[in-house]
Amino acid sequence: MKPLVIAFVADLFFAVKIEHAIQALDYRVQWIERADQVAAEDLDAPERQLAEHLSGQGAALVELLTRVLPALVIFDLSNAEVPWRHWIALIKSAPATRRIPVICYGSHVDSGTMTAAREAGADAVLARSQFSSALPELVQKYARVYDVPGLDVACNEQLSPLAQRGL
Repeated sequence: MKPLVIAFVADLFFAVKIEHAIQALDYRVQWIERADQVAAEDLDAPERQLAEHLSGQGAALVELLTRVLPALVIFDLSNAEVPWRHWIALIKSAPATRRIPVICYGSHVDSGTMTAAREAGADAVLARSQFSSALPELVQKYARVYDVPGLDVACNEQLSPLAQRGL
């Protein structure tokens, strides 16, 4: 299966540019335009154990990201329909998602917003024009592609004697 990029982007015109660049690299993209699209469905199921301090949309976001294992997350900092400040910090602080790369783009004249995204933990924050022109290189640099079959094999192997002794 092709690696996934989750993009919190509402600008459909710009989304087309992003999608062409992502698909040219043989990735697929899932669009989330608004926070309410990250639903908290089935989060009360007893078999699920999410981060102990999370509830609502924060828990739903962590659950979504751990379920789909995106190679990269993109935030449009001008998208007022997504609480990106909170969500970037959450992604980068939750043990299950902190290694997922986050790239943000926004207006080059809004330095406060760009600084806030960096402070929240984004791996890269760029002006919209820089992001657009460098997207293929950014994906190649930051995307973290998971080898799910390899992880399954490794998780089903016996622990080493040293690991067993440590337990």
